[in-house]
Amino acid sequence: MMDYPTFDSDGYPTDETLDAISEWDFNDFPALMEFVEAAWSDYGWFCNHDEIDGPKLVGIQDRDEDDGHWWQCATGGWSGNESLVAALDANTMFAALCWQASIRGGYHEWHVRPLDAT
Repeated sequence: MMDYPTFDSDGYPTDETLDAISEWDFNDFPALMEFVEAAWSDYGWFCNHDEIDGPKLVGIQDRDEDDGHWWQCATGGWSGNESLVAALDANTMFAALCWQASIRGGYHEWHVRPLDAT
């Protein structure tokens, strides 16, 4: 497993970075989100819900589940960010356990609780 994402000469995530995301072990998805956040470009935004003053999350609008484990992003249309989302989607366990919503325009959200969270 990689400690930090790597980038090519144009600033795109390398294949090694994308492979690390798609193969990330399900025992530590919170660390996966920190890894992806470190790889995310300024062309969009990527953060834990607690870090923004933006709109309500789509997945929790009608529920009382704002437990601090929600992540959301907008790709900004940049293909490097889109490839990071594609790598998250390719991680079968992550997609099955954490994906909550994707909306046209590059908005995505996930609920990523630690294994010991109730």
